[in-house]
Amino acid sequence: AEQARKAAEQVAAQSQRRAEQVGQIVFVCSLTKELQPVLVRGSGAKAERLPLTNGMTVLAGDRIETCGTAGSSSSAPSPTATAGQASSGTRPVHAAVELFGGATVDLADETKFELASYETSKLVEGQLYAEVKVDQGAKGGASSGPQSSDARAFVIQTAFADVQVQFG
Repeated sequence: AEQARKAAEQVAAQSQRRAEQVGQIVFVCSLTKELQPVLVRGSGAKAERLPLTNGMTVLAGDRIETCGTAGSSSSAPSPTATAGQASSGTRPVHAAVELFGGATVDLADETKFELASYETSKLVEGQLYAEVKVDQGAKGGASSGPQSSDARAFVIQTAFADVQVQFG
């Protein structure tokens, strides 16, 4: 009976985590239907492949996939590039997601990026650019994640290493 209760609690916790909103799509660049970035929700045969759109909510467990080839004409300047980056050339970005923990992540072409939570994500393949900042203007709240001042760290996992930003 105790094992069944623990198993049920684990399933409930996974379901709750699965429904956790972790961010919002703030930029999408696609010039053709074939190069349309997608959001993959779920796994296996039940996975949904949804066209990525501005304003789309990203849930824990979702994966964002961009298409194209390096240097393709379908990429655009980053919406979060700094003035120094803009003057030295733009970085190719196909999509950007703003996480409720205070980070904005720009995804280059041919990138797969999984979001476990607003604090932890995984670069499966490809290239990304992340800007992590803590300010009172970040999105948040009880239904969408913690206020950015509550965030203590942001981690991006890669095949080679984990990158962690610790907020002071």
